[in-house]
Amino acid sequence: MHHLTTLPTELLLKTYEFLSSFVDAVALSTSCRKLRSLWVAHRCTILAEILPRQFERYADAKRLLSKQRGWECEGRDKHEVGMRDLQLLAENARRVEEAILDIERVFIPVLRGEKYVESWGGKECRIYYVDTSHPASLTLTERARVFRAYYQVKRLMWCNEDAIVAEMALMQLRNLFYVNEMAHWVRTHCANWNLIYLVRASGRAIERLYQEQYGCAAPELRSPRDFERPVMLFFIWDCWQGRLESMVMRGVEGAE
Repeated sequence: MHHLTTLPTELLLKTYEFLSSFVDAVALSTSCRKLRSLWVAHRCTILAEILPRQFERYADAKRLLSKQRGWECEGRDKHEVGMRDLQLLAENARRVEEAILDIERVFIPVLRGEKYVESWGGKECRIYYVDTSHPASLTLTERARVFRAYYQVKRLMWCNEDAIVAEMALMQLRNLFYVNEMAHWVRTHCANWNLIYLVRASGRAIERLYQEQYGCAAPELRSPRDFERPVMLFFIWDCWQGRLESMVMRGVEGAE
């Protein structure tokens, strides 16, 4: 550790960016005097430059953190972010990665046409457009959709029912589809009453927008009242974006 004190400041600053875990780099600074002095002197710069690259959908990650820590990110300077905050950011990101691994394991074989899923009536059926060329993992755009929706769902789980309903009323239709779908997915892995409020509120907001904008019923892809049904994912996939665009812009009913 002692030899680190002889390295140029610019190189030491890179330590915070290139260690496998930014949180580990910050922890390392507590036992290395030179790294610690750099952390104290350049903390604002380090956080401003590195955190957006270290954490996908960092703006959404900060909003979740603000609920967990009880402060508003928009009114709190980056230099005030502490070690506990960094650990929470890393833990939240890890949970999204775990969700992504589950999604890849369960749904990509269905998407690629390698297996079928069980329908509500017990018969096997296909619910996706088949994309045989889809890679074995989520694409970058699919990852971004999952990260954003997951962070939104987790943040709203910290809100009461009235706050959830109020936010759903202001949300755009496309985002409502993403949030409603992810809330269904999260509730299979997390027992939380606010998830019921979130599923219900997002579903009702979708129904209201369809009635107001198109004068028709919303597409019934799943029922918010039947939590025994298997969860299906439609809207995160790249190959579904054209269909979603049609549903959002022209009120196309149903899903194939």
